Amino acid sequence: MVYPNKRLIIVFGFLLLFALALAACQQEPETVEVTRVVEVEVPGETVEVEVPVEVEVPVEVDVPAEMDRGAQVASEIAFVEQWLGSGHNDVDGEAFNHWNEDDPAEVSASCAKCHSTPGYLDFLGEDGSEFGVVDAAAPLGTTVECQACHNETTLTLDSVVFPSGIEVTGLGDESRCMQCHQGRHSTVSVNQSIV
Repeated sequence: MVYPNKRLIIVFGFLLLFALALAACQQEPETVEVTRVVEVEVPGETVEVEVPVEVEVPVEVDVPAEMDRGAQVASEIAFVEQWLGSGHNDVDGEAFNHWNEDDPAEVSASCAKCHSTPGYLDFLGEDGSEFGVVDAAAPLGTTVECQACHNETTLTLDSVVFPSGIEVTGLGDESRCMQCHQGRHSTVSVNQSIV
């Protein structure tokens, strides 16, 4: 049998092989089956049911060639879009500008814990100071930024002390939020101010 366009067939064959090789090199995320135990309430009893859940696991991570071995790989920051639109990042809000016209222009030590990143880090002792106390006023110009709530101290934080002096222990990640998202006074202090 005679092929009039041998070159065309050879080129087409090479293109086909190249396309197959390229497709073989492309790795899709591997799907791993994970079993989650869920408690289901049935009238009169509680039953544990295993529910299979599929989770995509990336097969490889792209690391720029210019990075040193062992260098930390910067990844996409989770929830950054939500934070940008939240009250924690309201750069024009009263919560982060109330002190701008004060003399001295600073966030007072009594407010800095919840109204500035340096103040919260001071409260946590991340600046080398005592935990649970804000030692100094904070400079103007910050909101509640990522490092305020996501640092070495908050990784192990599991309790919160309320204005009444009562400490709630055995908490998880919510303990970092509850440091500020609580009242500034308690029944005890309100009753004392009435007397």
